[in-house]
Amino acid sequence: MDERLRAILLDWRMIAIMRHLKRANVDYGKSIMKDTGIPLGSVVQLLEQLEKLGLVNRIDKPVLKNTYAKFKRKHEVRKHHIYYGLSRNGELILRELDKSLPNLYVELIL
Repeated sequence: MDERLRAILLDWRMIAIMRHLKRANVDYGKSIMKDTGIPLGSVVQLLEQLEKLGLVNRIDKPVLKNTYAKFKRKHEVRKHHIYYGLSRNGELILRELDKSLPNLYVELIL
């Protein structure tokens, strides 16, 4: 089993954050906290861990349009936070989880 997949399976909060980022496309820690119910400190720490694993990326654009950041109400938003988005590897792992989550947990236990 892939090390990244194992780390995600051991902590449900990582899966919740990645699923939120898939729906939102890009978002920042406080907004993720509101949606998932995970405390802000934990969200920031988990985002850093996911970034080290290569599953999320920091977004370096100075202005975000609401067509890109789906949960933003205004047409354009100047960045005042650190925004994160799901990487290609993160998307692939989420697909794998959606296909065979029970089997992956069995493999993790054995």
